[in-house]
Amino acid sequence: MLRPWLPLLLPFLLSACDETSVVLVIHSNQLTIPAQLDAVCLQIAGDGKFQFKRRYPLREADAGAPRTLSVLPGDRTSSGFEVLLRGERRGWEVAWLRESATFEEHTVKEKHLYLERCGTRPGQGRFGSTQQLTNQPGSAVAAAPIAFAPSVAVVAWSGEARRFAHIQGSIKQLPGGTPAVPSGGAVRDLVAVDVDGDCDLDLVLLHELGPQVWKHGDTGTFQEQAGAILLTGDYHRAVAADFDLDGYVDLVLVSPTEVRLLLNNGNGTGTFRDMSQLLPSGIDDVTDVAVGFLNRGAGKDPDYYPDIVLARGDATKPNVVLLNSYSGGNVSFTRVDLSDPRDTRSVAVADLDGDGLQDVVFGNAPVASGVSGLPQVFFNKSTDEDVSLELRSNVLINASPDAVDDILVADLDDDCDEDVVLARSTSTMIYLNDGQGAFVESPSGPQAKASRVAAIDMNGDSVLDLVLGGEEPGAFWLAQEKLIQ
Repeated sequence: MLRPWLPLLLPFLLSACDETSVVLVIHSNQLTIPAQLDAVCLQIAGDGKFQFKRRYPLREADAGAPRTLSVLPGDRTSSGFEVLLRGERRGWEVAWLRESATFEEHTVKEKHLYLERCGTRPGQGRFGSTQQLTNQPGSAVAAAPIAFAPSVAVVAWSGEARRFAHIQGSIKQLPGGTPAVPSGGAVRDLVAVDVDGDCDLDLVLLHELGPQVWKHGDTGTFQEQAGAILLTGDYHRAVAADFDLDGYVDLVLVSPTEVRLLLNNGNGTGTFRDMSQLLPSGIDDVTDVAVGFLNRGAGKDPDYYPDIVLARGDATKPNVVLLNSYSGGNVSFTRVDLSDPRDTRSVAVADLDGDGLQDVVFGNAPVASGVSGLPQVFFNKSTDEDVSLELRSNVLINASPDAVDDILVADLDDDCDEDVVLARSTSTMIYLNDGQGAFVESPSGPQAKASRVAAIDMNGDSVLDLVLGGEEPGAFWLAQEKLIQ
C-alpha cells in the first residue's frame, strides 16, 4: 500500500502579495520505516544554486504522521526548482530521486514524489561509452550528487585532486574546488559520506601521511576540516555507518597493522573521537572493511545495528565479522571468525539472494599453493541473534584468478536485485544477479583496469554509471546504456 509521509510545503513568492507555491508530498512505496528507511535527505535548488537542504530522521511514528515545512527563499521571481531526494538507512543511501517542479502564477500546485528502492531507473547493466578522466597513476575515486548538477566525481592521487561533471554532453573538468593533496605519498582511498548530517556528501581522504575530512560546500567544492580526525598513520580503507544510533555516521579505518573505530562527535561539525577500545584487539593484516546487517534481532527480521566485516590479507588467518551489540546507548562488538581463509583483498556486503538478510562477497588474490583465488560468496543463513554465513563455490565465475582490489554491489540493471562489480588490475568484471543469488557476466564484458570503483548517475539520465580508478591507466567514466521505453 502506498503511504504518503512528510509532506513539504514550498512556497516561492513571485510578488509581495502572491500565493504561488508547490506542495511536495513524498511517498514511500517499497521501504518500511525505520527498518529499511530511517532518514530522508532533501535538497532544493533554483537558478543554478542551492536554496535549501536538510536531513530528516524518521522514527516509527513517522510512518503515518505527516509533517509540514515552509521554505521561503525570498521575494524574487523564480520559474521553478529542482529536488534531489535521498533515502538512508544508518547513513547509507538506499533510494534516490531527482525531479524538477515548475510554478504557475497564483496557483498552489501539489507534486507527488515516489521514493523507490528500485524499478524506476531503466538501466540494462550494459556499459558502452567510456571517457578517461585522468591518466594519473594511483587514482582513487568518489562521486557525490548535488542538487543543481547530476553529480561531481572527484579523482585524487599523490599531490593533486580534480573534480569532474557532465556538461553539454560530456564529462568536463571543473576548476579547483578541492584541498591540496599531500605529495610524497600514495592516496589509498576516497570515501563519499555525509559526515556532518547536512544532507550532502563529504569526502574522507586516506593518504599515506594520514586521513583527512573534506567538507562539501554548496557549490560542489570541498574544504578540509582541520582536526576532524586526530590520527596519523597509513590507513588503506575506510567505511562509514551510524554504529551508535545517534543520527551521525561514524568511521572505521583499517591498515595492515590495526583497526580504528571513530565515533562522530554528533555536533554537526563532522569531527570524530577515537573509540577503538570498543573493538576486539589482535586483528591484523586487514586489507578492507565493509558494514552490513548480518544477524537477526529478537524476531525474524535483521536487527538495526550495523556490523563490521574485515578482510584479511593472510591465507592463514580467517576473515572476521564484528557483530554490533548495541544496548542502551552503548556499543560493543563480538568477534566471529569465518571459515576457509584466503589472501583476501576486498569485501562487500549486500542481500544477494533476496531473502532479506545481507550476504558477504570477498575478493581474493591468487594463492600459490594451488587454492583458487576466485571470489568467495558467503550466503547469510542466520536463524537467531548469532550469525551463520554459508560459503557457496563458483557463484562469481572469473575468467582468471586475478586479484580483486575493490568490490561494488549495486542494482545496476534496476531489476531490484543486487549486482556485483569486481575491480581488478587486469580488467573490471560486471556480474548481473538473476534474483536467486546466481550471476551472469554483463553483456558489455570486461572493462578497463581498476583498483577502485564507484557508482553514480553522472550524466543525469537516471541510471547508474561507473567511475573507475587505479594504478594504470588512471580514472575512467563508464556510461550505462539506458533502456529505451
